[in-house]
Amino acid sequence: MEPMLEEFERVVSQIKYATPRIDIVSNLTGELAGEEITTPQYWLDHVRQPVKFASSIEVLEQHNYQILLEIGAKPTLLGMARTILESEKQGQNSNAYFYLPSLRPPQEDWQQILTSLATLSIHGIKIDWVGFDKDYRRKRIWNLPTYPFQRQRYWIKETSLLGLEIKQTQRIDRDWFYQVEWKVQPKIKDSSSSDRNSETWLIFADKEGKGERSQNSYNN
Repeated sequence: MEPMLEEFERVVSQIKYATPRIDIVSNLTGELAGEEITTPQYWLDHVRQPVKFASSIEVLEQHNYQILLEIGAKPTLLGMARTILESEKQGQNSNAYFYLPSLRPPQEDWQQILTSLATLSIHGIKIDWVGFDKDYRRKRIWNLPTYPFQRQRYWIKETSLLGLEIKQTQRIDRDWFYQVEWKVQPKIKDSSSSDRNSETWLIFADKEGKGERSQNSYNN
């Protein structure tokens, strides 16, 4: 990097700096940045000095920052940050962090951007939706809650039949679901023998002879 430092210093000396209005962690010191970040010398040192990435992530964790958004063509640093935080937490509350990339090949760019943007929104980050939609003819539904709609379940709890005491004391008739009922019908009018001979009769016989007597009465 040495050959480019002179030209780099000339460029950064022409920049007008301002004190940060939000917290910025310096990769040069591994701490929250102060006034030193507004000097050309800081950026010269940043070129040549090692990056204190692990210390910077620890500072974010100490200040309770839980959403990590990487702006770049590919999420490289998110994996490193996850490794650092999980090793510190040793598995405890490691799921409390959100690692969001701006782009993630081979995912479509817009799909990934919208997914990360939606995640930021539902976790309370204020999004400039007017600016986001200024180039598109659409209308956003405002004032929707950032949390999922309340879910209430009323499913019957499953219970096992094993170990249950059966209190049934009598056997259930297998024909319990229907009942035979006899109804009195008017006497069938007598018809001529010619009519009876031209018809086919089906007689249900029984062992007591009633069916046979019925047959004889028709034959006579």
